[in-house]
Amino acid sequence: MGRKPVDFEREQQDAAPAAMETLAHFYKALLAVPPFTLKDGTPVHVKGYQPPTLNDAGEAECGVDVTLPNGHLEFTMRNSGWGKSFVDVLANKPDKRGREP
Repeated sequence: MGRKPVDFEREQQDAAPAAMETLAHFYKALLAVPPFTLKDGTPVHVKGYQPPTLNDAGEAECGVDVTLPNGHLEFTMRNSGWGKSFVDVLANKPDKRGREP
């Protein structure tokens, strides 16, 4: 028996809180990176520009800027997917009764 598309959508929605919490930890860690120097001697530091949020596609995403003396680099991180095994759900279904002989 195959899974219905609505089942996958519900599972993705169920995964969103965990994705948001995980992304919040990543975002906080990125903002805690101390200023550093690139190989060419350029001093840079990380600054937040988009705190964790759900985008229109239902994916958790956030963004940071790495500031340079003459501008910045933008980085966006998003939860691009999720995985879940449905084997357990399908395997634990009761067997259908066969025909009586």
